[in-house]
Amino acid sequence: MGNKKLWGVGLALAAFAAYRVWNTKESIKYLQYQISGVKFRAPSLFSPEIIFSINVYNPNRVGVPVNSFFGTIKQGGNVIANFESTTPILLQGNQTQVIDIKASVKAISLILAVIRKQINLKAVQIDGMLKTGLFDMPIRKTVNVLDGLAGINATGHRRINKQNWQSGFLNYRMQKNARRGMYV
Repeated sequence: MGNKKLWGVGLALAAFAAYRVWNTKESIKYLQYQISGVKFRAPSLFSPEIIFSINVYNPNRVGVPVNSFFGTIKQGGNVIANFESTTPILLQGNQTQVIDIKASVKAISLILAVIRKQINLKAVQIDGMLKTGLFDMPIRKTVNVLDGLAGINATGHRRINKQNWQSGFLNYRMQKNARRGMYV
């Protein structure tokens, strides 16, 4: 009789563990992001900044802790700015959070690249990594800087356009590709 109870308890524990694995896998599928409000600002000649926001939407049922967001802003092969936001946030299920970023532009190297005609600031590429407590998600977006300078893209710093969301599929293949420098 005791053997049957142990068998039943073991079967119940296995079923519960399988349910938890399935529930976690179903809960964490996609995070969606949108880069908005890209602006160029020069408070002084030697300290220009690129300011933008990343809107991150969590369509899951469970919360996802976001530990940091960091990366570079490039034009061609030239890195023109670095950024890092280490303020931790918790993305609750079905919630959107806005992370404001201020990237300090490397003014001297930018001026030298423009003089040598090695750089054209019509469009820049934002390459970053969103680090969460559960996974790392690569972010890559090409942005037209002239729209931000002219005010064309000034639809509001916190306005979210649901049509332009990009998503990252969260599975092991993506994590392996992110480590190799490949983006999905």
